[in-house]
Amino acid sequence: MGTDMTLRNAVAALLLIVTAVPAQAQLRVFACEPEWAALVRALVPDAELTTATSHLQDPHYIEARPSLIAAVRRADIAVCTGASLEAGWLPMLLQRASNPDIQAGARACSLPPTMPSCTPPPRSRGSEHGRCAPPRR
Repeated sequence: MGTDMTLRNAVAALLLIVTAVPAQAQLRVFACEPEWAALVRALVPDAELTTATSHLQDPHYIEARPSLIAAVRRADIAVCTGASLEAGWLPMLLQRASNPDIQAGARACSLPPTMPSCTPPPRSRGSEHGRCAPPRR
């Protein structure tokens, strides 16, 4: 349920931003992972899109390169997973980019406020991710 709600919130926020941008302006989107980039491309085919990671990279470990800082600085909206997936590099990008539109709490940045509680997976199943429950409010 928590993932479904997060996805719904992300799609709703993206649609809200898309409708708020003037028709003549091209929407500049920074996507943290290729899955979000694919969603943005499907919803807004004409958007100028920058993706921080590729399908070959582990999104937990991305270097805050100058090109990514520049992309975040120019972005109208950032679409990221949250839940600490990008915790090692996204806060640094947001700080160095100094883009007030996509700082935490801004209308174009929606990240889950807390991490869901997870139990470690049994090693016999071979999964590195455990079972997660939605955060308590």
